[in-house]
Amino acid sequence: MENSAKKKSTLYEAAWDMEYTRADGALAVSLLAVGFLFWELVSLFRPGAGTVIFTGIVCSVSVIYLNHKGYRQNKRSLIGLVVIVLSSAVFLIFDGYLEKQLNLLFIMAAFVQWIALTTGSTIENRLSGYSLIDLLYQSFARGLGNLPCLPSILAKHIKQKKAGKGTAAALLGILIMIPILCAVIMLLVRADPAFDHWMGSIKKAVSDEFLIYVWYFVLGIPVACYLCGLIRGSVEKHPSAMEKTKVDRAFERIRIAPAAAVCSSLAALNLVYVIFFLAQTSYLFSAFRQILPEHMTYAEYARHGFFELCAVTAINLAVIFAAKLLSQEGRGKLLRIEVILLSVFTLALTVIDLSKMVLYIQSYGLTRLRIYTSIFMIFLFIVFLIILLRQVRPFQAGRAVILAALICFFGLCYGNVDGQIAKYNMGQYLAGNLELMDRASMEALSDGAVPYFFKAYREASDEEDAQLLYAVITGDSAGSMAQVPEKEDIKTFNLQQYRAQKIRKEIKPPAGTGGRQLLF
Repeated sequence: MENSAKKKSTLYEAAWDMEYTRADGALAVSLLAVGFLFWELVSLFRPGAGTVIFTGIVCSVSVIYLNHKGYRQNKRSLIGLVVIVLSSAVFLIFDGYLEKQLNLLFIMAAFVQWIALTTGSTIENRLSGYSLIDLLYQSFARGLGNLPCLPSILAKHIKQKKAGKGTAAALLGILIMIPILCAVIMLLVRADPAFDHWMGSIKKAVSDEFLIYVWYFVLGIPVACYLCGLIRGSVEKHPSAMEKTKVDRAFERIRIAPAAAVCSSLAALNLVYVIFFLAQTSYLFSAFRQILPEHMTYAEYARHGFFELCAVTAINLAVIFAAKLLSQEGRGKLLRIEVILLSVFTLALTVIDLSKMVLYIQSYGLTRLRIYTSIFMIFLFIVFLIILLRQVRPFQAGRAVILAALICFFGLCYGNVDGQIAKYNMGQYLAGNLELMDRASMEALSDGAVPYFFKAYREASDEEDAQLLYAVITGDSAGSMAQVPEKEDIKTFNLQQYRAQKIRKEIKPPAGTGGRQLLF
C-alpha cells in the first residue's frame, strides 16, 4: 500500500519538477483552447462537420509542437494520419447513428496511436500484435498518468513573470472561494427578497450563451490536461517506453497450463463438433441449396440456432486465444493440429450462419441488426482464416487481424448502412417482392435513407403507401412540410442531412390528397 502511494506521489512530483520551455507553455495554452473547442464543436451523440474541424485543429496543434521537438512525420505515422483523415470524413459525409458514435471512439484511439507512432513510442516500429498493448499504455500510463503536466507548465510560467507568485496565489484563492461564494449567495438569495431581485437582474444581463461557454471551458480543462499529458509524455518518454523483451517475459510467465491438458481439452471440443456436423449435415446445409426443412418457414429456419452458432463461434475464438496464451508449449505440433481442426469447424459454422442470414434477408429484407451481424460474422471468418493459415506458415498474424478489423470497420462506416437498408427494401417493394416497411422502421433510419424513400414515393402506385412515405420523408403526419432550419448546426451537419433537407423542400404532397389531411 505504501509502495503504491509512494509511486503515485513520485509520478506527480515528476510532473512538477520537469523543466518546461516556451513551446511547452504555448502547447498548454493552445490545448486549453482545444479543450473548449471539443465541447463547442463535437456532438457526442450525432457528431458531424464540427468533429472534422476539431480533428483538424488538434492534429495541427500536435504536428506543430512535435515538429518543434524534432519529431517529424514518418512513413508509419503518416499512415496513421491518413487513417484519422478517413475516419473524420465519415462525420462530414454520413448521417448514421451507431456508426458515427463507434467512429468517434475509434478516432480517439487512432489519435493516441498516431502520437505514439510519431514519437517512436511503440514496442515495435510497425503494426503488430503489440499495437493493442501500445494503445493501452499510451492511453492510461501516459495520458492519465501525466494529467498534472498542464497545470505544472502554467504554474511555472506564471512564477517566471514579475508578480507571478502574487497572481498564482490570487487565482488559487479565487478557485478555493468559488464553492463558498456559491453557497453564501444562495443563502442570501433565500434570506432577502431585495438581494434576490438584484441577483436576478444580474442573471438576466448575462446571456445564456456566455454561461454555456464558461461551462464548456470548465469541462475542457480535463480534456486539455489529458492531451497535454499524452503529447508531452510521449515526447519526453515519461513514463519510459515498454520493452519488447519485458512484455514477452510477462507473457511467458502466464504460460502455466500443461500442454497435455490444453490439447486434451481442444480434442474433446473438436470431437463434439464432429458429432454435431454428422448429426446435422442435411439440416445445416439446407441454406446452401436454398431448400427449407419440412414444417419450417424462412423466418423459423434462419432464426433457429443462428445466434447460438454466433455465440459458439465467439467462444471458439476465446478458447483458441486462451490455449495459445496459457499453454506451456504455445507452438507445439499437437496444439497446432487441434487449433487447425477447431478453426476449420468454426469456418464451416460461420459460412452456414452467413448463408442462413442471406436467405433471411432475401425473404424479409434488410435491418441494421442483420447488417451488423453479417459484418461481424465476416470479420470472424477472416480472423479464423488467419488463425488457420498461421498454424501452417508463420507470419505477422496480429497485423493481419488489425488490418482486417480496419477494413471491416471502414466498410461499416462508409457502407451507408441506413441508405443500403432503404435502397434494398424499397427496391424489393417496387419489384413486388416485399411489402412496404412499417412506419416505425422507416423513421428509425437516418437521413441517409431519405433519397431512396423519395424514389419509392415517386414510383409508388398505391395511394396509402405514397402517403406513408410522404409522412416519413417530411416528418409530418398532418401533411404539411416539415420545418427546415435556416442554418444547420455545425456540430451535427453532414452531407446526407443536407441532401435530405433539399428533398424535404422540393417534395410535393401525393396527388389526390388535394391538400387535405393525410391518413398518417
